[in-house]
Amino acid sequence: MIRGFKAILLTLMLLASRQALADCATTNGSVTLPGGSSFSVYNGPTSAQGTAGLNCTGLGLSLLSQNTVTVKITSTTHNMAIANTDGSGDQIPYLIYPDSNYQYAYSVGQTIDYSSLNLLSLILISSNVNFPLYVRTTAGANVRSGTYTDTVNLTWNYHICGLGVLGLCLWWDGVNKLSTVTITAVITKDCLLGTAQNVNFGSMALVGQFNPVNQSITLTCTKTEGYNTYFTNGNNPVTGWRQMKNGTSNFMQYQIYLPNTTTVWDSTNKQSGAGTGLAQSIPYLAVINAAQTERPVGTYQDNLSFVVEY
Repeated sequence: MIRGFKAILLTLMLLASRQALADCATTNGSVTLPGGSSFSVYNGPTSAQGTAGLNCTGLGLSLLSQNTVTVKITSTTHNMAIANTDGSGDQIPYLIYPDSNYQYAYSVGQTIDYSSLNLLSLILISSNVNFPLYVRTTAGANVRSGTYTDTVNLTWNYHICGLGVLGLCLWWDGVNKLSTVTITAVITKDCLLGTAQNVNFGSMALVGQFNPVNQSITLTCTKTEGYNTYFTNGNNPVTGWRQMKNGTSNFMQYQIYLPNTTTVWDSTNKQSGAGTGLAQSIPYLAVINAAQTERPVGTYQDNLSFVVEY
């Protein structure tokens, strides 16, 4: 009898220890947004899936209809926005979703009821589950480059069927269980050039009759990011001048200047600026050398580029 009693006791202890390993627990979750160019968060939403901070191991899948799970978005460090860690105050707003279709949006103070949304059948599909969390940013955030973060504080309540002896439910109940989720995105600097309009001096009989041409190029660079700009020398440069070409041996001298100056705009005279995150107009002046000798009749052309360094 003593030996039999010991054998039964060991068996019960083994079963109990196995049950103790199965349960739901809150942990620290994380969501990493794709980030990328500052223009990507300005022009449209970015989204990502992460973990919500509730992990369940040893689930029983027989009574899914009786499971209940709710989570309240108690607070976030930056009130539903990821903020630049440089302290500049730049922020990117976002919303939280419990579903991969981003159908149900939630914010601070609201409670997600997975049961009423019929989401538990999509989440509790195996015996081991990490509850997912989906985050989507709001378009229109004009921000500088850097690392952006926010910390979300969640409060969980759940009544979940755990796999018990002989396949019966061992109910797990959690009341006001806390988890935190860190949301992160790395935003990079960028510049975007608009389409440059060709310079057309028109048609004149004498080189001294051509009027200067004032035009501009549209440039958009990330907020506060510095940049340098210049024009290349074109295909036919000579000392002091760029040149348009007609045929194989006829050239007409011209130059690109900073507006209202005689300062040549080239790689030795780069012009600096700072981005605003919005489109900026960069003006320039194109002038034909009126002192050059008269040129043969014909169409003169040159190709040059406007370069942005950032």
